[in-house]
Amino acid sequence: MTLTLAASTPIFLFLSVLFPEAKVFLIVFWMFTLVFDLRATYVFYLRTPSQFGKGEQNKMFAFLVGNLGFKKASIAFTILVEVPIIFLFALLLLQTVYVYLFDKAVADLSDCLAAGFGMTALGHFQAALRNFATAKMKVASN
Repeated sequence: MTLTLAASTPIFLFLSVLFPEAKVFLIVFWMFTLVFDLRATYVFYLRTPSQFGKGEQNKMFAFLVGNLGFKKASIAFTILVEVPIIFLFALLLLQTVYVYLFDKAVADLSDCLAAGFGMTALGHFQAALRNFATAKMKVASN
């Protein structure tokens, strides 16, 4: 999964530079994949809420779910963890890649942010597909 996200970095940057409309699309794509991933994760939470922390790969999210409940933890995680990580990623790594790829002295922050949202959306999409596949295998084995 990490290799796919790393390989998608230049693709999302090129999309956001060549097609300005893609910036809005990438942010909307992130929102939809976030909801898709949360829905897939919620299925696991409903089965055994007390055991959710053991199966969840994101330990920060599992901690928040244990303390706040699933719905409040979803909102808190998005606001307090995910969006700041996207901003840091866009400010630090993506600007360096942007300057290298496009041979400009200064990177466009909006292009870097759009690429960051796109990369995170791809990660959510992959996680949701993995969750649904796991749930399907568990149902088939029962």
